[in-house]
Amino acid sequence: MRIAVAVASKHGATKEIGHAVVERLRELGHDVTEHDMASTSAEDLDEAEALVLGGAVYFGRWPNEANDLVDDLTDRVDGRPVWLFSSGPVAPDGEPTSVEESTIAIDGTMTALDAREHVMFGGRLDKTVLSFVERAVARALRAPDADTRDWDTIRAWADHVDEALRAS
Repeated sequence: MRIAVAVASKHGATKEIGHAVVERLRELGHDVTEHDMASTSAEDLDEAEALVLGGAVYFGRWPNEANDLVDDLTDRVDGRPVWLFSSGPVAPDGEPTSVEESTIAIDGTMTALDAREHVMFGGRLDKTVLSFVERAVARALRAPDADTRDWDTIRAWADHVDEALRAS
């Protein structure tokens, strides 16, 4: 099946998650294209029979380029299956890395695209790549440098998407 995976990633961690999903879906026999939402139009995704969209979460929201693409896709989904993922939470060692999905403004996106599912993955925070303002916020929130992405869980989710596509 032709699947498009499009990701909005400010510092690359979410892009790496999207790439892992792409690679796993390819291993499972799908024809998968990989897209950066900052440079992708809704028309670029028209050939795909299924969509996987991912965004880094900043202050409870996806980046603007993700929301812009979602707006453009709303009238173009045409019944194609859509899955969503987000990434972002990090926590000090020993503390849970997840956030309540209800704190992420994703319900409108779920509805607009008639998405089948939204999952939240851990993220990566590397303060050396942050802007001055981003570092100040990370310091105020006491966010640690950390990589809380669980690659086995990410690949298992790609397997789940594959299973759902084969069942339909």
